[in-house]
Amino acid sequence: MESITHNLPVQHTSFVGRESEIAEIVALLDNEYCRLVTLLGPGGIGKTRLALKAAEALMQVDGGEGAACPYPDGLYFVSLQPAASAAQIVSAIIAALDWHPPERGNPTAELLAHLRDKRLLLILDNFEHLVAEAALVQELLHGAPNVKIVVTSREVLNLAEEWLFAVEGMALPAEDAAEGDGDAPPTSDAVTLFVQRAQRVRRHFALAEDQ
Repeated sequence: MESITHNLPVQHTSFVGRESEIAEIVALLDNEYCRLVTLLGPGGIGKTRLALKAAEALMQVDGGEGAACPYPDGLYFVSLQPAASAAQIVSAIIAALDWHPPERGNPTAELLAHLRDKRLLLILDNFEHLVAEAALVQELLHGAPNVKIVVTSREVLNLAEEWLFAVEGMALPAEDAAEGDGDAPPTSDAVTLFVQRAQRVRRHFALAEDQ
């Protein structure tokens, strides 16, 4: 099994649930006509972690009859939180790729030339304050036909190529489950995540039956 180049950040907290959402994002990216997926939702809803888990799923290479990772040139996470312009987006992508363009060239043109024949995935994280620069994303898609892009944002990019994926909060226990079934308290992904986070500060924390 060949290792896939990536710069996905190591996560220090557990990830609970959202298996169906991960599968849906992977399926979208498997669609040849889908090259830009925007994970859309409010701050703190879990867009970034969901994008990273989908990328991790794409890296799982089955050495048997399964298909290999569709991004042999890598999967790259690009944090755009500090970026304030198209030029800074380009700089952030170049840094994430750990690639050094010619010093005297035009960075955007050099980046497009570098990506032109690459098969890779870019995760552009926190794009909402850069929507006015969305034309750069379109330029990347047109100039690098085998590159796919996942964007996390609180705002839509309003590009013709954009496929929207709304990220919603985790489901709570169903009403009938909340009434109790036996001695066990109700469970759901949201409850499981809450308990795990609570145990980080109170290691013996557990839900009471009436909670």
